[in-house]
Amino acid sequence: MIRRNAVEFFAALEPADRFAPLWPLTIDPVRSVRLAVAPLLATTDLASLDVERRTHLTALFDEYQSALLSNADLPGNQVNLGLFQLERGQPQLAEQAYRTALR
Repeated sequence: MIRRNAVEFFAALEPADRFAPLWPLTIDPVRSVRLAVAPLLATTDLASLDVERRTHLTALFDEYQSALLSNADLPGNQVNLGLFQLERGQPQLAEQAYRTALR
């Protein structure tokens, strides 16, 4: 619980300054910690990472989106999905999630 809550501190940092301190938490054994890290690293340029880190971060992003979609009928999950997709540079998918949230 402490690690999960500590992640929120890093939201105040510039996106470029988040990667180094949050990277170790992407392999945290506690799922809620990993899922809290994912949206904070959403702006990370995957192309700038080595293959191993890119693969790992892509899997984390997939895990985060799957968690949100597991309760896709909740408007808040759709909004969070839209925010994540917008940060990932996918405005069309973000708009779709926002529209789903309004239904």
